[in-house]
Amino acid sequence: MDHIESITISISLFIITAIIVIAILNFILKNRLINSGLTNPEILNSLGQSFNHKIAVLKWGLILFFGGIGLVVINYIPDAQVDSPLPYGIEMIFIAAGFLSYYFLVRKSEKDQS
Repeated sequence: MDHIESITISISLFIITAIIVIAILNFILKNRLINSGLTNPEILNSLGQSFNHKIAVLKWGLILFFGGIGLVVINYIPDAQVDSPLPYGIEMIFIAAGFLSYYFLVRKSEKDQS
């Protein structure tokens, strides 16, 4: 049980660090734009809207979901336990399926908004 807690803490720290780094980089970018004289409000507003948290969560959720399904499938294939490239191929196929499903969902939602 201690193993699960350490993994959860590690993942949480990684996510928090990533959010902080993204916020700092966005702040630096906005400051550089303001200092260079590009203070058009439309440009600054578009920077704030360019990163949609709901879409990012959807993307990573789908990728992790399909990646997990790939790991489960690898567990049940008897030939995948040996030193072969089969597990890597299976995992890549499932991760690619996650990316493709994300792409099609975002594309469909953009069409619906238009």
